[in-house]
Amino acid sequence: MLKNIILLFLIILSNFTKIEAQTIYINEFMASNASDIIDNDFKEHSDWIELYNSTNDSIDLSGFFITDNLNEAQKWQIPSQTIIQAHNFLLIYADNEDTVLTSLHTNFKLSRAGESLALFDSNGVLIDSITFGEQLTDI
Repeated sequence: MLKNIILLFLIILSNFTKIEAQTIYINEFMASNASDIIDNDFKEHSDWIELYNSTNDSIDLSGFFITDNLNEAQKWQIPSQTIIQAHNFLLIYADNEDTVLTSLHTNFKLSRAGESLALFDSNGVLIDSITFGEQLTDI
């Protein structure tokens, strides 16, 4: 009986720690952008992903990964020196350009038909993810 109580306590504590530890969120995304945001570098209506920092501190995302394939956690690495300020947003273009100019550009596009989107830390730990179905244009 004591063993079961301890196990239950550890499970609850583990889940509480995961919730408290999450500080960066996939806040929004657009997988079919026809007239919304235009990226500064290529002057196109590209797919995009917005991350949000929910803390009171800046967070260095150097070495984190974003992917549209949960079987390929390290698909696109966020470049070093990428800082997201406290209670602020970071916009990343999912346009298959794989470059850093005035904005960040991943090596993949989002599928309008639906797929998964995930953020992993530099140790490969899942930070946040979403699986979405078919997307409407500009929604």
